[in-house]
Parts: sequence; structure tokens; C-alpha cells
Amino acid sequence: MLGCSAPVREGPPSVVVICLDTLRRDRLGAYGNTSGLTPNLDRFASQAVVFEDSWAVANETLLSHAALFTSRYATETGPIFDDYALADEAPTLAEVMDVHGYQTGAAVAGGHLMAGFGLGRGFEWYEQGGSWASLYHTVPLATGWLDTREPQDPFLLFVHGYDTHHRYLKPGPFGTSRTERDYLGPGVDAARQKLGTVRVVDGWFLPPDTERVHDLDALRVRGASERVRSVARARDPAVGATPLQPRDLEHITQVYDGAVAYADAWFGLFMAELDQRGLLDETIVVVLSDHGEELGEHGIFGHRYTLTDESLAVPLMVRLPGAAQAGRRVSGLVDLTDVMPTLLDAANAQHPAGIQGRSLWPVLEGAEHQAREAVFAQTMFRAVSVRNDQGRLTFSGIGADSPWLGEMMGTTRLEAPAFVASEGLDKAAQIDLVAKLVTWNHGLRQPKPGDPRAPTAEQKRLIREQGYWRPR
Repeated sequence: MLGCSAPVREGPPSVVVICLDTLRRDRLGAYGNTSGLTPNLDRFASQAVVFEDSWAVANETLLSHAALFTSRYATETGPIFDDYALADEAPTLAEVMDVHGYQTGAAVAGGHLMAGFGLGRGFEWYEQGGSWASLYHTVPLATGWLDTREPQDPFLLFVHGYDTHHRYLKPGPFGTSRTERDYLGPGVDAARQKLGTVRVVDGWFLPPDTERVHDLDALRVRGASERVRSVARARDPAVGATPLQPRDLEHITQVYDGAVAYADAWFGLFMAELDQRGLLDETIVVVLSDHGEELGEHGIFGHRYTLTDESLAVPLMVRLPGAAQAGRRVSGLVDLTDVMPTLLDAANAQHPAGIQGRSLWPVLEGAEHQAREAVFAQTMFRAVSVRNDQGRLTFSGIGADSPWLGEMMGTTRLEAPAFVASEGLDKAAQIDLVAKLVTWNHGLRQPKPGDPRAPTAEQKRLIREQGYWRPR
């Protein structure tokens, strides 16, 4: 990623936002990993401003991108369920940038970024590279668009890939590059099969005809091992769940790490394409993930059922034109709602009313970071959470979009099972976080009902194939 000597274009900077879907923050060397998985991302970090304590505000692709593009929480932009679609009333980053003279393009990897979910609103060009696709598919689309745009005008380009999303197994040599060569246990099938990892529950690998066990009150796929086995045998008495040993679970995690290395390689190629075109040093490049992934820490592999640090910790790195502020590291809480106002400030564009994020542009220009006191998160599965610099408090059992949520949180005793606190949060901190949750919830806007947009039957089929769609 050597800088190009091409002349710098006058006027507002162009912007590239790259989302590496489901990438855990702790897999990057820039965030402390010592395995050497991400040489290209780490090199980028050395030329960028790295936000060390960055968080998603939702635990799945659709809701998190809605927040990223609107700087609002998902419940403010539509009823949150599998058929969620972004309401027209929430201005998007692309819409605002378009009004301010930016060309807007997006190369997306399908899945929950299919056009029917409304996330393409405001993009002049919104191209899907496949269903649950990779940067392998979207990077060529993105570079093709760059080559056909009007060179005199600034642009906003969004590039997305599902490379570290399940199924983790990627093409060679990356797919098993981090695994033990002599391993031939059941973790091989769990990592290789479509939806295999999501059938790993509490140390058991459920057979393909077994539905996952949902405990919605606890907001995660769970259940005692005996319950998992009984569910599997109820489906087919001849086929039970397979017990997994630590080495089996480690193999699945190692396959995930191979996917991280694969995503890093394609990211490096895209940076080289930007550099070759003389765009890298005149463009703001933002790298992030929409959410993380549990890798067995709480009994499952996945993200959408949980509001844990593993599923919400995300990287956030910003490379400025000319690599200004290169290598600067910023501590203190930020979240993905901060991205939109930051980029609007960079473009000298007005913020829409009602956004929830805080602009980080002053920080990128060298000011001291005024960290948030807390960050918040929502899920479709009846839970909300709040995190400060000490830990996380989760409240479950009632929908994030319920009008009764604030009252229930404010009147439920901390000792009740509805509240789960991470280790290290003392009683006083928990009481304070409950108050912050209630205040935050009361400050959320209610979306207007009746938005006509909805996913098509074909889009629903593609989502269902990945284990997402649930009937109401």
C-alpha cells in the first residue's frame, strides 16, 4: 500500500467504507492478536487511526448495517424481525452524501444486504456479487465501478464481504491453513457442512435434521447436553448428537481463523487496486465489521442470539488522505452509529435530525477523544444490553421494540434472572447501568408503521437457507 504520486483532487475527500462481515476484533494483530492472521489489515492500521474500544449496536448483519447507514438504532427504523426493512423516514448516509454532490456506489455480498431489505437506498449503483458472497466477488465489482465513475466528483463507495461468516471454510490454501494436519475428528464435518457450526450446541454436534434449541428467555441457543441429545433423538432415534472434545471445537475455531486470513488477503488486494488508481492517498478509507462471532465461548458458534462481547466487539479503523495521523490509537468507547456523522463532517455535509451517533471527525483531526460513558445494543431475540469500560449488563425477556421495555427494566430487581452482568461489574455499577438503559430506551424514536417495502419470496428463500428465517 505504497502511496501514489498522482495529484490530489481538490474539494471534499472521497470515502470508501469496507465491512468485513462477522470479523472478530481480537483476530487482528492491530488489536493484540499474535497469530499473524491479518498482515494487510495490520499494515493498514499502521497508516490509520485505530479505535481500540469500538462496538456494534446490534448482533446481526441486517440490524447493524441499518444502524451504520442511518446512525439510529434498529428499533427506530422498523419493527425488528426477520422481515425487517429500513423505513423511508430515516435518511441514509448515501442519501445525504448524494445531496452533497457525491457519487454513491455499493458492492454487496447479498444475504441481508439484498435490495429488498432497504439498505441500498441512496446508492446510485448498488450491485450484488452473489448470495452470501465474498470479497472475491465484490472487490472486482467495486473496482469496475471506480473505473467508470466521473473522476472530477467525490464518491462514497461501500464494499462488503461475508468471508468470516458461516460457513467458515474458505478455498485453499486458506481454508485449513490454521488447522492441525493430522486432525480427522467430527469438527471437520461441523466446519465443512452448510450450517454445520450453528448445529454445535454446548459441546454436541446435532445431526442435520435437528432444529436448534432456542431458549428465548435466555436469548441464546442453549440447553443442557441431555436436552440437546434428547432433541436430536426425538428427530431420528437412530441418529444421536455427536459429543465434541476440546480438540474438535478448536478445529472449528482454526477454520474460522483461516477465513480471517482469506478476508485479509482480499482486503490487501483491494488496497493495492486503490493505490494503483492513485486513489488511496486522496480518500478516507474506513474498515469495520458489523458484529463479531462467538467461537464456542458460551456453548455456541454464531452471533445473532447473543449480546456478548464476543458478538459485539468490532474493529474500527480510519485511514485519512495522505495517511495523516498514521498509527494513532484512540482509547475510549465508540460505536458504529458514530460512523455516519463522522463521514458527513468530513464531507462538510449536514447531519440529519434524530441521529444517535457522535462525530469522531474532531478526533481524526487530532483532538482528544471524549469517550462515551456507555454503548448500547439490541437484538431480535428479546434483549438489550449496555456496556461501560468495566463490563456489560444485559436485560432479557421482552422485545427490544416493546413499549413496555423501559418500565420493565426500571422496575425489575437486579437479582432477577432477567439481568445478567459480566464479571467485574459491582452492584453500584450495575445500578448505574440500569439507569442508563432506561434513559437510553426512553430516548429512542418510534418508527412510523406501515412501510410497504418487504423482502421478496425469493429473498426470503435465500435467507431461510442460511438458517435465519422464522415465521411470526
